[in-house]
Amino acid sequence: MKLIISIFTAIIISLLLLNCNNTVNNSKKMEELKNEVKVLQNYLDKSGTDYYSELKSLDMERNYSYQDIVYLMDHIDSATLSGIDPFIEALNSKIGDDITLFIDNKPVMPVYVKFSLSKPLNHRLDYIYADDTLFFRENSLDAPIPVSTNSIFLLKEPRNIEITDGIYAGNPGQMLDNGYKVIIKLKNNNGFYQLPGNIITGEDYIIFAILKIRNFNFYIKSVWYVKAQ
Repeated sequence: MKLIISIFTAIIISLLLLNCNNTVNNSKKMEELKNEVKVLQNYLDKSGTDYYSELKSLDMERNYSYQDIVYLMDHIDSATLSGIDPFIEALNSKIGDDITLFIDNKPVMPVYVKFSLSKPLNHRLDYIYADDTLFFRENSLDAPIPVSTNSIFLLKEPRNIEITDGIYAGNPGQMLDNGYKVIIKLKNNNGFYQLPGNIITGEDYIIFAILKIRNFNFYIKSVWYVKAQ
């Protein structure tokens, strides 16, 4: 009985120490972020060149979490959007690195990514800049990836990111005329997705998924470009 109590006590102490260490680490990280904001704000107020140079040296998408980058972005006082654009670029780059769609076992990078701190509204993520999913081809030279109804789609994302509502497909032309009312949901078989049988051969489609960071209100849309064959 004494042995059981001792083991239980040791477990409780270990959990308390772990929680204490996490609190200390989080506090230390917060202090580092606050100091970084002061440094960046000083550079921005004095010299834009030094500001952007400092931001580049941070390598945010690799050395900072999504929460960290959002904190920095929210606490920089910039008179124009150009002051926060580097944070948006870092977040988009991080999303592109973290989320990959495999089509028939081949990795495919997204042609467009968008994020928001608010829940999607009718599959749109409008935050700071408008959601330009329907106009991605105006800014992209990527050729569509050939697919068929037999193609297998597998989305790979880190553990701290989860799919919110499956994967969707839509014809860009039809979506320009009718919005998201014409999208179709891919069939899900334990995480392996397939296009429905009513897609039209020879037509272009966008494939998109909306994901969320666990325990943080940060929503992501990743978009891919395919052609039905």
